[in-house]
Amino acid sequence: MTVNTSDLDFGNIKNSLKDYFKNTSEFKDYDFEASGLSSILDVLAYNTHINALIANMAINESFLSTSQLRSSVVGHAESLGYSPRSKSAPMAVLDITSSTEDTILPRASFSTFVDETAYVFYTNQLYTGTQNGDGSFTFSGVKVYEGTEKTKTFFADDSTDTVFVIPDENIDTSTMIVQVFDNSNADVSVRYKNILDVAAVDENSRVYMLRETPAGEYEMYFGDGELLGLRPQTGNVIEVSYISTASTDANGAAVFSMTTDQTATVTTITPASGGTDRESIQEIKINAPRAFATQQRLVTADDYTSMIQSNYGQYVKDVIAWGGNDNLPPRFGSVFVALNFHPGYSDTVKEEVKTLIRENLTDFRSIMSIETEFVDPEIVYLRLTTSFNLDSTLSTLNSEQYKQEISDLISTYFLTELDTFGSIFRRSNLLSRIDDYSPAILNSKMSVVAQRQLNIRSYFDEVDEYHQTAGTTAPDFIERDITVNFPFLLATPDKDDHVIITSPFRYFNQNAIIKNELGSYKLQVFDMSGNVLVSNVGDYQPANGEVNFRAWRMERDTVDIIKVTATPANQSTITPLRNYLFELDDDSIVMVNVERDGTKVLL
Repeated sequence: MTVNTSDLDFGNIKNSLKDYFKNTSEFKDYDFEASGLSSILDVLAYNTHINALIANMAINESFLSTSQLRSSVVGHAESLGYSPRSKSAPMAVLDITSSTEDTILPRASFSTFVDETAYVFYTNQLYTGTQNGDGSFTFSGVKVYEGTEKTKTFFADDSTDTVFVIPDENIDTSTMIVQVFDNSNADVSVRYKNILDVAAVDENSRVYMLRETPAGEYEMYFGDGELLGLRPQTGNVIEVSYISTASTDANGAAVFSMTTDQTATVTTITPASGGTDRESIQEIKINAPRAFATQQRLVTADDYTSMIQSNYGQYVKDVIAWGGNDNLPPRFGSVFVALNFHPGYSDTVKEEVKTLIRENLTDFRSIMSIETEFVDPEIVYLRLTTSFNLDSTLSTLNSEQYKQEISDLISTYFLTELDTFGSIFRRSNLLSRIDDYSPAILNSKMSVVAQRQLNIRSYFDEVDEYHQTAGTTAPDFIERDITVNFPFLLATPDKDDHVIITSPFRYFNQNAIIKNELGSYKLQVFDMSGNVLVSNVGDYQPANGEVNFRAWRMERDTVDIIKVTATPANQSTITPLRNYLFELDDDSIVMVNVERDGTKVLL
């Protein structure tokens, strides 16, 4: 008789021990339930169970993919040369008008409230103002960061393995400034940089390294003075300044008062955003191996994706990159990068992040002569017409409540499943979720069309700017050749249904739409009664997803946005290309067929 050691459940372990003793001559006649032996078996079973759990946990913590403790995950990431992201301070952009006599805005602080909680924001650099002519100055684009400015001072010694602990879990390590003074009386310092921000390191490099401790703090250490950078000498004073931040709590702050100049007028250009918690365990598990694969260099498109995501994940939730040879049209010598930002960031912040990526990553880590080209995500809206049969006797909810519930389900699906580059829309997946939502939903069906939006106002803005510069009068209409791209195959012409349909626009002082001629690739202009106004204004190409408008006349009093709707060749599975993202069209419809006494009533 053997004891089963593969089953770690306490009860099963105890039963296995009982069976073992029952098969021995010494204990075969014992009452294992009412005797003291039962207590002994409990102790043995508990001990076996606990030891097995400890052994199992120890093995799991030995690998990055199975680790559960943050200290283990951080340790594995460090062995891969990856430093997890700390908390990030929210940033706001302000314009400040002050009556100061100085053209330079000194380091300043600002107070604000979020949910009745007070926060303080600081500038981290000097700004030059523009004189207004009334004795005041305006400082534009002032960036302020939430948190408390802190300074920690250390004294170097002759130890080769000295580490300096920064006892603050709320530190934003990206704001760290490390300065080394010769001694406590010195006024001049030398600045050291984070080793991750330096392209090449030798024995003369002034760099420092950071790592997260098991306690959630950060410890700083320097090179060996031989290969990995200079080491501060005995007697040197190391001064570390940084921002201790409330991270996400201060996001959304929009009204600021300048505490260092009560008379100043503060205008918020961009509310506070970008505050994030430290990198989560799951994020580290994903980012650390990807960063290791790049080896801190930018060669392949995947290197760009991984390194940008790892370093700027607080701003962007997804990144995609591709080489210029894969671009349409090809552009050799370039790498194209699309950033999918977290919600809430203004255009100003987005451009600032792109600048930081260029300055801190691509300009010195990419191959020589390779230019980084940022492109915006392209949005394709999917308009769904969804209907489902409902047995009202199987639920307490009415049909309108179910319509709202299913509408919310569809919206959630788009937000969670289709919010990253390369996410594929699968109709069957969504229909299964609808069918499984409630036993009262008997079955469902869905039709899908895709939509691109044309910003017509931008075309008129270009024309107006040109004529303003030239000193001439801008026309009341424009005619443009416009190509609208869909990142998938389009349906071939149908004799019963139009494949291409636009939303209404103004055409010779009347409302009109453009549709393809039934059974044809040709595009035509129709009035709202269905009469053809222009027999040929372009065509569409199903094989490459192009809709080509030729000499499209648009009048100044037209709507700002014109929607171009197209039917995909495959409504079941729609796969986007590169930097395209899917979003749910606001015109999507949900309908309910209610079963009543064997009949269906459409609501």
